[in-house]
Amino acid sequence: MIILNYLDGFTKKEFIRHAPNYTAVHVVEPEEGNQNTCKMALEGIVNITIHPYGAGAEEAVRRFSASDSASAITEDGELEIQVRRIDNPVCDVPTFIKMDIEGAELDALDGVWRVIS
Repeated sequence: MIILNYLDGFTKKEFIRHAPNYTAVHVVEPEEGNQNTCKMALEGIVNITIHPYGAGAEEAVRRFSASDSASAITEDGELEIQVRRIDNPVCDVPTFIKMDIEGAELDALDGVWRVIS
């Protein structure tokens, strides 16, 4: 499972509930506050990896506007974040990919196609 979003852990917990034999959950979250919230929400759940960057087609630095559930890569964002391909660190074959990344889905898919195929 690959999750490209953050926060309350609801989707991750539901996935684990429906697929109790999962092998790994990968969460991609570039904003530190959201990483911490996600870590707290998933505390005690095994085989969770939180990757501290955004998902994209290539390694880059992007401007990022952190606004809870409306966070997004924008030209005038107040933060600089790392963006990386998901298929570099993730070798697991995903059974489920969820994206809540405010318009960056196509760029993220370009960076995960090797894992998907």
